[in-house]
Amino acid sequence: MTADHLVLKRPTDHRTGDDFDVMSGGVAVGRIYKTVLARNDVTWLWSIFIEHRKRGRLYKGYAVDREDAMRAVWGGVTGRIAGSAAGCNAC
Repeated sequence: MTADHLVLKRPTDHRTGDDFDVMSGGVAVGRIYKTVLARNDVTWLWSIFIEHRKRGRLYKGYAVDREDAMRAVWGGVTGRIAGSAAGCNAC
C-alpha cells in the first residue's frame, strides 16, 4: 500500500478528545493522539499499524504537535521524508 493521501478521522468508539485514526484510501494506517503521559514539549503520540510500516522506518514516537505527528506517520507509511507532505491534507 502506498499512502498517496492521509486524512484524520475521529473514531466512533469510546475514544474522545484529541485522538484520531490516520486513514489512507479508507484504511486505517495509524493513530495519533494527545497524551498526558509525555513530557510537556512532546504531547502527541503517533503510531503506524504493523501491516503499513516501511522497513527501516520508525513506527511510533512522540511529536510536538498534531502536524508533526502526521508528518511522522506520512514518512513511516510512504518511506519518504515528510518535510512537505503534499498528499497529507492534515499536515
